[in-house]
Parts: sequence; C-alpha cells; structure tokens
Amino acid sequence: MAQNSTPNKYLSDAAEHSLSSMFDGDLQQKLIDVISVPAIQRIYAYKDGETTSLVSALVRAYLHRTSQPTYCMGTIVLCKEGNGDKHYDIIDGQQRLATMTILLAKVAQLSVDSQIKTEVHTLLIRSNMSAEAMGIGALKYRLDLGYHGGAHQFEFARYVQNINGLELLSGHASNFGNTKIENFLRRINSNADIIGDLLSDIPPQE
Repeated sequence: MAQNSTPNKYLSDAAEHSLSSMFDGDLQQKLIDVISVPAIQRIYAYKDGETTSLVSALVRAYLHRTSQPTYCMGTIVLCKEGNGDKHYDIIDGQQRLATMTILLAKVAQLSVDSQIKTEVHTLLIRSNMSAEAMGIGALKYRLDLGYHGGAHQFEFARYVQNINGLELLSGHASNFGNTKIENFLRRINSNADIIGDLLSDIPPQE
C-alpha cells in the first residue's frame, strides 16, 4: 500500500493483508473509511473470463483452505488522500475490489440466514452500524466508484451495495439500452450471474 505524506512525495508501505481487512476497514491499525476510484481510472469492465478466473480461483482456495490456508490475490495499491485521513484512492486493483464487492453482495443474496446476510452486507458499508440501524438513505460505502461524475457510484450502490440490490438489477437488466451506464450495469449483472454459478460449486455443508 502506498501513502502520500506530501502532495508530491509517496511513501511505500507495502505489507501482506487479508482480503477481509480491506472491507472491515482495519489494515493493521491503518483504519480505512472509504476507498475511492479516481477519475483517471477506467470504468468497471471485468469481462466474463476475468471474473470466472478470479472467482473460481477463490472458490478453489476456499475448498482447500484446510491444507492451504492462504491465497494471494495479487497487489492492490492504495494512495492516502491526506495526513490523518482515512480516505484512500485506489491506484491498482479497482477491477478486483469491485468484483469482490459484487461477490460479497452475491453471498448475501444467496444466504438463507438473515444474520449472515446482514453481516456480509455490513462489510460493504464504511460504518460499524448495520444497514437497519443507519437506514438505506444514510449509508456510506466502503468502495466508491465515484469516477466520471458520480453516476456510476450511484448505480453501483443501488444495484450492488444495497441489500437486495442484485435482485433489483436482475429484474431491470432485460430493459437496459446501450448507454455507458446501462452497459456498466449489464456487465455487473453478467458477472453477478457468473459468481452465483461458481458459488454453487461449494457444497452446502461448507
């Protein structure tokens, strides 16, 4: 992880962290409030093959977690926005973190246990308060795809980071046209379907 101590000077602070620490906001006491995607980054565009490759590897790692308890997802580079701030820009790894956000939303969607559903969804929120306690209108999200004017984050929050968002997206997907936002949402919906299929490979007792 890279942090900036002054506007033109970067301090390398690379370390190994668990994926869960990216979402629960605690990287060895380096608290993260929100991870933003700068405007210079491309729009989320992970294709079917890329999503399949990433998530199938994670599923295999999960199924073999007893004999091989760790799995390396690769490097994710964050840049701290200011001294003392808990706001980071993501320099490298946006596509993977966005896909992992969709994965968590899919896990919540598929869970039949309401407590697990709420706990998983809470990982997507930048507050320790639950969705029920905060109210949907007050939610602030861990990953902010606020590039290109913020419209993409509004739709990402609506269809992925909100409880039951993926169900709403699935119901709307057949009516999408060919605008940039609709193509963005169509890609998310396709990847969510792929993730659901891959998660079905995990035996129920797991």
